[in-house]
Amino acid sequence: NQLLYRNTSASEFATLFYAVVDLETGHMRYANAGHDFPFVVKSARAEQLEHSDIVLGCVEEFDYQARDFALAPDATLVVYTDGVTDSESSGGEYFGTTRLRSVIERNSSASASEICQRVIDEVRSFGSQEGQDDLTLLVLKRCA
Repeated sequence: NQLLYRNTSASEFATLFYAVVDLETGHMRYANAGHDFPFVVKSARAEQLEHSDIVLGCVEEFDYQARDFALAPDATLVVYTDGVTDSESSGGEYFGTTRLRSVIERNSSASASEICQRVIDEVRSFGSQEGQDDLTLLVLKRCA
């Protein structure tokens, strides 16, 4: 945060989602600096981790808060960039979090790599290639 603050203009910033997950116990400690809220999927139902602090680089000193979360057996964590939800159709409609949630829930029994590929496929078929930003996903599935 301090490095970005000192080396960028006032109009530049970055978002960050950082997590450390113990795959044996499912304990996850995470911090969110203005990043889109990740999804946690369990029993085909996706909920978002709705805690976030401010984006990186806009205030020199900020005490980012880490949160604890228990990632249950057979749960899936889906972290994505805004290029997924901001993908725009030729009619000007955004893919959005509702569509993303639907794709994730429909494919919740698939492997992590399959979920990732299905999200990317749906975003690409939805959007006009001109308006697409980055499509970055991290899908972590905890086995039982």
